[in-house]
Amino acid sequence: MSLAFDRTAQDEGVATGLRLEAGRAYFEWQLYYTGVPRAETVHIWLRDGRQETVLECLGLAADEEPLRAILLQAHLWNGLRDPYLYTLEASIRDENGICTDRLCRPMPLRSMGRQAGKGFVLNNAPFELRTVRYAMPAEAASAAGQSLIMGDMQKLLSLGANSVYLERGEGLVKPFLQLCDRLGIIILTDVSCLQYNEEMESFGGIPVLRGGKGSLVLADSGRLTSEFYRYKARWNPEPFVYIVPESVKGQADGSFRATVYSSCHRLALYSDGHLFEFMSGQEKFEFQGIPAKGPCVVLTVEGDGCSGAFSVHKTFTKLSLNGDI
Repeated sequence: MSLAFDRTAQDEGVATGLRLEAGRAYFEWQLYYTGVPRAETVHIWLRDGRQETVLECLGLAADEEPLRAILLQAHLWNGLRDPYLYTLEASIRDENGICTDRLCRPMPLRSMGRQAGKGFVLNNAPFELRTVRYAMPAEAASAAGQSLIMGDMQKLLSLGANSVYLERGEGLVKPFLQLCDRLGIIILTDVSCLQYNEEMESFGGIPVLRGGKGSLVLADSGRLTSEFYRYKARWNPEPFVYIVPESVKGQADGSFRATVYSSCHRLALYSDGHLFEFMSGQEKFEFQGIPAKGPCVVLTVEGDGCSGAFSVHKTFTKLSLNGDI
């Protein structure tokens, strides 16, 4: 039987050890096979984003020592800022030069984890995690499930998050790993990376994108909730305004109050098309005493290059849609 990489072993039989130091990447490949190697040779290539070969390594499959190589001026994967991927290719050839197995996969060059005194680090530099808790949808293996996951990750990027936490690593399948690498999303499975908060019954009070107890960001229908915009105002610097529908309530004097989430630092609120108030702040803006003469409360908010609008019949302002904000 022809020699092949053991796809059930670590990294599908081509286990990569990586150490980053002073702009260099030090590689060590431990290879695993389905049979006993004899006269076969193993060949490893690393190609950059333009698919040009930047590293090549050749050895005997029967050699028990791992293959080692050094890449100068390594282009590191840096999350959302620069999700750069190399391509790793490995092949086995028999004594006649015939290829008996070949493996090819995208490969990020990075190091990450917790360091004493620094917290979470990416490539040895402190990194601010903006994490949502995520659970794979039940139909994840189907085409519809994959489309759902892609939509979830796009919502995560719109939120301004840069990482997902999967409890116990559930759902860490190859397509999901490669999708997150391509998008620049960090996957966390180690609870030590997050600070537990008993009051919030979650780790660091992080929002839940899908699944788990008390999903905060997506409603059961997949609709974005007000909680989504609250975190977006904190995490995403792109200008936006969002008038929280359930916050529009009547006050004792006949006026109204409303809460607005925004990444802007100065907002103008209009009622019935007339300027009511300018307000400076951050993330959460609470307007009080808003006049409304007609049967509906008609609100418009402007920020830096963005605007939002919401109107509701006054009858509905007496109902509690989702509780207090």
